[in-house]
Amino acid sequence: MYTEETAVDRIEIMEDGQMQIRKAIRVYKDGVKIAETFHRHVVTPDQDIKGEHDKVKLVAAAVWTPEVIAQFIAKKPKPLEAIVEVVPEVVPEVVEPLVVPEESSAPMEEPLP
Repeated sequence: MYTEETAVDRIEIMEDGQMQIRKAIRVYKDGVKIAETFHRHVVTPDQDIKGEHDKVKLVAAAVWTPEVIAQFIAKKPKPLEAIVEVVPEVVPEVVEPLVVPEESSAPMEEPLP
């Protein structure tokens, strides 16, 4: 008889408070493990974790203090729109339109030696 079990077998906490979660999916035949695969994902201090495993919620409650959450949010890159709002005049000057030459049926010139 085949059975399958899923378990959160690893939670790694990164320096900035992000957590890497590894789920193990194990397949058993007659009580003997015959296969094991892993799925990994990351959760961040500013993320809703209602759908996560209880182990993840417990670790997050201990690690994600208000200070950790505030520092994580402060270090997140700003969206491009926010950068454009700060320097709107610079963007059009930096981005020049691409000019594509018209196709010509004239033969190409020989390269210089």
